[in-house]
Amino acid sequence: MKRPGSGGNSSDISAITVGSLAAMITDLENRSKTLQSLTSLKRRAGEYGVGMTEFQKIMDVGRWIDGELPMLRRRLSLARALESQASPGRPVSLHEPVRLPTEAELTRMRNLAKKLKEHTKSGPENAKLYHEAALALASVNDPDLAAAFFAELGPQSIELLVPMMSGSGSKTIREDVKAFSTALGVAFKDTDPSQGIVDVMNMFANPPTKNGAPITPAAWGRLALLQDGDFDPTWLTKVVRANGLDAFARKGHGGISDFRGNMSQDTGLPDDIIALAFGALKNNPEAARSAITSMGPMSDTVKLVFSYAGAVGTGESVAQNFGLAIEAGTGSTTEKSGAHSEAAAKFAFDFILATGQYKQVPYAIKPSLGRLAASYTHELLTGARTDDGGARDSGVGKPADFNTIPGITPRFYLSAEDTYRFLHGFADSDVLSEPFDEAMGNLYQAIAQLAAQQDRDAIKAGGRDPRNFERTMDAFGSLGGLQYQAMKDVRGSMDAFDKKVRENISKVVTLGIGKVPTPTGVAAKWAWKGVTKAAGAGLKKFVKGGATRVQILESEDLQETLTMKYQTAALLVAAGYPHKVIPPDIRGADGNLLSVDEIVKDEKKLARFFAWSDSNDEPPYVMDDKIDQGEKNYVGGSKVGEKYGSTLQWK
Repeated sequence: MKRPGSGGNSSDISAITVGSLAAMITDLENRSKTLQSLTSLKRRAGEYGVGMTEFQKIMDVGRWIDGELPMLRRRLSLARALESQASPGRPVSLHEPVRLPTEAELTRMRNLAKKLKEHTKSGPENAKLYHEAALALASVNDPDLAAAFFAELGPQSIELLVPMMSGSGSKTIREDVKAFSTALGVAFKDTDPSQGIVDVMNMFANPPTKNGAPITPAAWGRLALLQDGDFDPTWLTKVVRANGLDAFARKGHGGISDFRGNMSQDTGLPDDIIALAFGALKNNPEAARSAITSMGPMSDTVKLVFSYAGAVGTGESVAQNFGLAIEAGTGSTTEKSGAHSEAAAKFAFDFILATGQYKQVPYAIKPSLGRLAASYTHELLTGARTDDGGARDSGVGKPADFNTIPGITPRFYLSAEDTYRFLHGFADSDVLSEPFDEAMGNLYQAIAQLAAQQDRDAIKAGGRDPRNFERTMDAFGSLGGLQYQAMKDVRGSMDAFDKKVRENISKVVTLGIGKVPTPTGVAAKWAWKGVTKAAGAGLKKFVKGGATRVQILESEDLQETLTMKYQTAALLVAAGYPHKVIPPDIRGADGNLLSVDEIVKDEKKLARFFAWSDSNDEPPYVMDDKIDQGEKNYVGGSKVGEKYGSTLQWK
């Protein structure tokens, strides 16, 4: 692909996949070694009078490979730096021709490092130097240039970099620390690192001790530089273990934290080195899994962190960053719900079970629980089911005779009890549950429609209705019931939640506010909150013949019931499930139902909707039975929630 260049020239752009290029370089290096071994064979063949022409051609190929390898490694270094800012595994673009940095460019970076080493006193002049270096590193994003800077700066000065910046009174320290952290990650991507960089990496990976005792200021200075960069998972695991996590796992509250005073305020980083160690893992899923697993069984680690959070002044920051590391390790920030990797899912399974043992969870970790739940909607929905495998224990394998729900692909199978326990951990407020509510609302609308489509296709093929839709609605109803009961247990009263749901549903019904273009016409999170409210508190039944417009407008209970009934009907219609022709006055231009607010505005349209829905009650049109089943599932969900909410034993 060509890109217009300056001055009318053009330059090539090469698309590089880092993994493929790395594999090619390794292959070429191996082949080069093989060809080099031909030298002795050539000499021996010559002794027997064998011609050398063909040998020479082969060896010329080897020399050509050796000549190409330096620039291939250079491309790989640059590509790795670019990949860290994009999505791993996706191609990155390099402008060709790629060149090595000039000696002038390398000298500039080394001189910046020398200035920092020479100016050790605090003050505005030093603050200016730190900022200048941070800007220079941020502008190049080049492993060779970044490596030149840090190799010159040296291990000890790097260790003191953040404390010295704080002492200088820098006003740009927070952005500068991020720039240095990012640049350090870039420097370590150099495919041919100098001894200076090797020394820096080795220093980070060894525990800072004096006479066998940990030097916590040194550990803090190191870990402060690892919060934003992209680092090799194996190396990063060694570093966080050496600088805090191993000692934390062994000693618990044994005085590992380090008070940094103004330094922490200046940088915005936590005082506690354990918090920094977990924070360094928040952008590195593989390292997060490796480092946390190395601490011991997940149940022991969770117990340690939760205990520390309640006993130590800096414990909340530890719990918060532990949660961020858990999010990374579970793939909550990088993987797609319903398609998690085996490693991430196993990590999530262990954490969900361990956390669910505690009725009181540190508040600082609760936002992470909500985001993890949003990423594992398939597993939590499956875990709420009681129609199959009701006596099951949580496990990775699918229980025997456990029917599937279309489109739901769990990596593990929780029991309903363990599902409730985990939901309980972030049930304190709507803010905490919002990511989960949004994700569940989207899943509910997509999966319910898919289930209805599969039922439609089975009927169309001449078979019996497999009742996928009913099974799906039962699962969502059970999950909604569990969530509502967890919220009720934590909050004590659900009056505020119920009021908020009713108010928002009322706005949709009467004004059309909050609608998005979905099959139901109701925003995803409010669609799910409606399910949760209906499953937890039940629905007010319509008297025979539905309800009048005035009755609905005067009763939030009836508005809620109408919305849930309409939502189910709209899903089935959008899925193409067999139904009688929708009367023209309640049919939109797209052939589906008018929105619920349009229907309720007109008494005749409202009556027509009820009459049309109720008329679909005889073969081949039995949609009314599916709509009514939704209400039964909400009631069933309430019973499931009450069962587990009243019988659990907590640690």
